[in-house]
Amino acid sequence: MKGHFKKRGEKWYFWAELDPGPDGKRRQVSRGGFRTRREAEAGFAMYRDEVRRGGHVDTSRVRLQEYLVDEWLPAIKASVKESTHAHYRRNVRQHWSPAWARSACRLCRPPR
Repeated sequence: MKGHFKKRGEKWYFWAELDPGPDGKRRQVSRGGFRTRREAEAGFAMYRDEVRRGGHVDTSRVRLQEYLVDEWLPAIKASVKESTHAHYRRNVRQHWSPAWARSACRLCRPPR
């Protein structure tokens, strides 16, 4: 992973070049606010190590319903009662489905 460093005003920043995304586009992450270049280099080293360990979470544009159904509901299943999980699942289906989102926004619809 390559890192680039730059001073803006009184603070130092780094940019990390990540592997290309699934669509082949270039990906970069930047962090800033370091007092010295040495601190920025140390911050980059910590970030690089985090990525290598698999601790880096890639931010992506996932729809809320997809996140709730595919990630959140399965993740909490072991930590809540079955009835609670069923309640959450029902609420996600009823309140976060695309059909609900289109029909629920009365303010978005023109008056009749």
